[in-house]
Amino acid sequence: MSAWGALIGGGATVIAASAAVAAGVVAVNTLRASKRDSRDRSRPMVGALLEHDPHPTGRTTHLMVRNYGTTVAYNVEVTFDPKIEDTGTVSGQRSFVPFLLNRYEKPIRTMMPGVELDNIWYVSGERDADNAPQNDEPIPDLVTATISYSDRADFSHKDTNRYVDVFTLDMTIIKTSVFSTHTDDHLGLHKRSAKALEKVAPALEQVAKDIHRIEGYVKPAEVREREEAEAARVAAIIEQRRAARDARLAELATQSEQGELTP
Repeated sequence: MSAWGALIGGGATVIAASAAVAAGVVAVNTLRASKRDSRDRSRPMVGALLEHDPHPTGRTTHLMVRNYGTTVAYNVEVTFDPKIEDTGTVSGQRSFVPFLLNRYEKPIRTMMPGVELDNIWYVSGERDADNAPQNDEPIPDLVTATISYSDRADFSHKDTNRYVDVFTLDMTIIKTSVFSTHTDDHLGLHKRSAKALEKVAPALEQVAKDIHRIEGYVKPAEVREREEAEAARVAAIIEQRRAARDARLAELATQSEQGELTP
């Protein structure tokens, strides 16, 4: 074989080897990507958001921490920046902050998929110079919540993944929301039903009185006589007791005037 032929053969061998190595690298990367994608699809996902009371007259906003993932979240830790402290409410009413701090003081060992933790975060209180409502609770309008958790209970396991997600809790977004109601929604219907019942109440009371009167008319004579006799007997007993009480009071008054009443 000529030198030129040997050179070409050697080059082909190098190219083939390089191609095999490249194919192996691609296969490994593909396998890793597939494994990572599978892990991401089946991982826990714990998130936090602020949710306002949907009732038109609602004055509270709640912190909702939920596992949106498909698997259990372990050792869930929630921290806030700036740090939330129980310094009391503006109004002097009992604060809800201790409940919030107590819930997240220690890691939550397990949080099942779909589980949601609810805490009162904001209570509309006094208004500022711009006539905007302020939080009665000692919590600022802008807070960052950091949530860390694992996909396994055992930290030391080689396949345990620790996740850290950061969420911005901004009350300004809630305060600037616009709510509308309709007369045919459930709240409007409830209000209309209450007003209708208030108007019907006097008529129903009169109907009840009329029914009672009619029942008296249709009762047999002996039943009416027995009920009237029983009513007269009870009235006589009440009158006797009233007379005895009045006589005793008069006697005590006389003794008091004469100085005969002893302590």
